[in-house]
Amino acid sequence: FLRKKEDVIDQIKKEFGGDIIRKGQRDYEEIREGWNHLIKTKPRYILRCKTAEDVSSAIRFTRQHQLGFSIRGGGHSISGLSLVEDGVMCDLSLMRNVHVDPVERIAIVDGGCIWKDLNTEAQKHNLGTVSGLISETGVGGLTLGGGIGWLTRSYGLACDALIGAEIVLADGRILNVSEQSEPDLFWALKGGGGNFGVVTKFTFRLQEIGDVVIGEFIFARSQTDHVLSTYIDFCNGSPDSVTAFLWIAQNAIIVMAVTLSTDNDQVEKEFKAFADLEGILKMSINQESYSDLQSRYDSGNGPGKYVWSRSQLFEKLTKEMFDVALEFYKTAPQPTQLEFMHLGGKFSQIGSQDTPFFFRNAQVECHAISSQVENYFPESQVREWAKEFGKKMAGISGISASYGNIVCQMMDMGNSGGISQYGPNLKRLEKIKLKFDPGNFFNRNHNILPEKAEEPSN
Repeated sequence: FLRKKEDVIDQIKKEFGGDIIRKGQRDYEEIREGWNHLIKTKPRYILRCKTAEDVSSAIRFTRQHQLGFSIRGGGHSISGLSLVEDGVMCDLSLMRNVHVDPVERIAIVDGGCIWKDLNTEAQKHNLGTVSGLISETGVGGLTLGGGIGWLTRSYGLACDALIGAEIVLADGRILNVSEQSEPDLFWALKGGGGNFGVVTKFTFRLQEIGDVVIGEFIFARSQTDHVLSTYIDFCNGSPDSVTAFLWIAQNAIIVMAVTLSTDNDQVEKEFKAFADLEGILKMSINQESYSDLQSRYDSGNGPGKYVWSRSQLFEKLTKEMFDVALEFYKTAPQPTQLEFMHLGGKFSQIGSQDTPFFFRNAQVECHAISSQVENYFPESQVREWAKEFGKKMAGISGISASYGNIVCQMMDMGNSGGISQYGPNLKRLEKIKLKFDPGNFFNRNHNILPEKAEEPSN
């Protein structure tokens, strides 16, 4: 039996140029562990690819031996879908090359890159793109899932900057796609998740991004009502170049405001509403590089924590939304944070059918998230709280959708939360899935099923 397993893996060694890690090897567990230690899924093989051809070999090997298949890009998965039990994990983390063309303002980024890789190269030329909130987030996962970031109000989602991709399909073919070549498949990659293949290269249109100004304002929880009222007014009146995120924790409420303006008078005017509030515990206003902003919260969001989350999109930013969230927060398993990300601006100026992310009318994304060093929550208790929280928030949201990149399937009761952001665009995605992955080989994701054939009419 052991000899048979060795023969199986020997078959791929002839054409696979990457590293092969088997369950039971000394370094298996270190390589297997993802960002979220709540996930204990154990693949049989980890195939660490170095080229698109390696990915193609991994796919053919997996299909030949009828194993499950998953994809790891930058390795920052909340849901844990980058792992597959007793199957093959296609690990792109060795593929970390970035090429920036400062004249054309284009970046070509390997599928295993994290945003720090791109930021480091692009910022040499004062260029960048929307890239999440943490620099160690994977480029692939964030972009394929849409990609909300610090500059979403200014430039849209991460996927909105995508202008091309290299992708390996379920049959092992390697394609280069864009609006001119396989436009339907390219459209599906702009937020449709990892349902259509393994993206080994992303091509982004970059923006000129120099320094930004960040205002961080920390208040006592006793000032919650005043802070929330100010936050609502601030967001409803701010220009597209300004965004503000809000965190509610047990003992504090934090506002993080970011502006592209570096004019002192303009910054003072934009941040005055929070700076003048009573009860402020700490305030800082700093001009820093976009790369520094991206890595500001890396230390508190590194790998090795036990993380769960529950997400909801909202059509409007209202007092009722905060009231309901705070009432449920009283019974939340601790430590838990409520986080609110202001949308609108450029995000909402893009058509609802221009990308798979349909709900461009959303003005805020709210999620409950818990991250801890040890896993001491009874899972049933957390699941029940998350279920009730999600149900209540959805009832007042005006939008029946979550943000897929923050959906933890075990807390969102299955697959529906992860694909809800597609809305009516799901039908088009199902047609594209049928064309490029009719057997649903790529199913370790927020899964889109291939379109079903219509029943013949009598």
